[in-house]
Amino acid sequence: MKLFPRVTPLDKKISFKLNLINPNNIKNIESINIFSKNDYFHNEKIKFEIQKQDIVFEYKMQTYGEYILKVNFNYKESKSINLFAVEKKILELTALKGDLHMHTTYSDGKRTPMAMILESLEFGMDFISITDHDNYKGSKEAIKKKDENKIDITILPGEEVSVGKGDTSFSKGNGHMLSINTDCSIDELRDDEEIYKCELEEIENKIKGKIAKDINPKHYARNLWTIKKIQENNGLAILCHPHWIYYDQKYHLHQAIYKELLEKSTVDAVEVFGDIDQIEECNNLTYLNYYQYKQKHIAALGNSDAHDIKVGIGDRFSIIYSKTKKETDIVGAIKGLLSVAIFKRSNNEYQAVGDEKLVSYTLFLLKEYYPTHDKFKSKEARLIVDGLINKEDFSHKIDIVKSKLLRYRKNFFYKG
Repeated sequence: MKLFPRVTPLDKKISFKLNLINPNNIKNIESINIFSKNDYFHNEKIKFEIQKQDIVFEYKMQTYGEYILKVNFNYKESKSINLFAVEKKILELTALKGDLHMHTTYSDGKRTPMAMILESLEFGMDFISITDHDNYKGSKEAIKKKDENKIDITILPGEEVSVGKGDTSFSKGNGHMLSINTDCSIDELRDDEEIYKCELEEIENKIKGKIAKDINPKHYARNLWTIKKIQENNGLAILCHPHWIYYDQKYHLHQAIYKELLEKSTVDAVEVFGDIDQIEECNNLTYLNYYQYKQKHIAALGNSDAHDIKVGIGDRFSIIYSKTKKETDIVGAIKGLLSVAIFKRSNNEYQAVGDEKLVSYTLFLLKEYYPTHDKFKSKEARLIVDGLINKEDFSHKIDIVKSKLLRYRKNFFYKG
């Protein structure tokens, strides 16, 4: 069965159109029921009309969440399809799938920026960021390649900043920070060592006696400096893999610093799913501490931290709800806590972290919307690869795929 729209606003009567794969079954329909997944006692029989090959009816969803439409046939069989009702303010936003942490040959990654773009597209990403260690070069090349090839993906400039860089005694224990969509490389702001040292001392003097006793002010000052510079340059400061187990078997980030950053709501977001090593301990502790210590101003994100294709991309990602696909709107959506972190555990099982209502909506989309969405994005990626290999212009075919995805999106989500 095909039914559109599949996502509707609350408390608004909507006209639905249901199409059976076998139109001959229309005459065998005995009744149609709709019931809420959240409201155990809700179950209504609805009136419907048959118009040519379609079944048409109207209905108003009055409870937030998932609904099941059940078509009963007179030969004692039934078919069902799922819908979702959300607040109008969420329905007006665009659901986007993305990954803001991956590496290329510009640092310790094994593939070029173009390869990472195409692999991300293959897994249905709408936005990404290339975040090579302490440099913006890979990110800049990715944006250039995307523009040259007119690829339907938003790329935010990015960099993974080694917070303790510059002094071997401080390189460990300070962790890493993702700098997303800033106007410059944060690492390059440390080139003038005298200025950097003075700024650190100024921060250190301000925080002495105001932080947890088991935190060295010199260490914490480096974290605060990094976050401050990211935010001053219009960027998004994301604390990444806070429970990454380093080669010396210690957490790379001093855990008292992690909890202090959460309690003070200093960072914009935390990568609750991400660790490249995919160790359960790392991700479990990260999102546990996120829930336990976070304030209301910190978003949860999932990222792959991919250093190669076929490793991590598509397993850990985020769904965000943004006004548009523009970089500034994506950043604004994350700062506005309109994000859900996802860890794909199997083909049909996802672990999610975020606002309860957004999580339930996101899980519905992952089940009902994204399989088809991802197929269109994957087809675009393969056409681009075919065009590059065969040195042919497949832009017409790519435009057809893009238009089909756009039409599918418009049908799936009610827009009034």
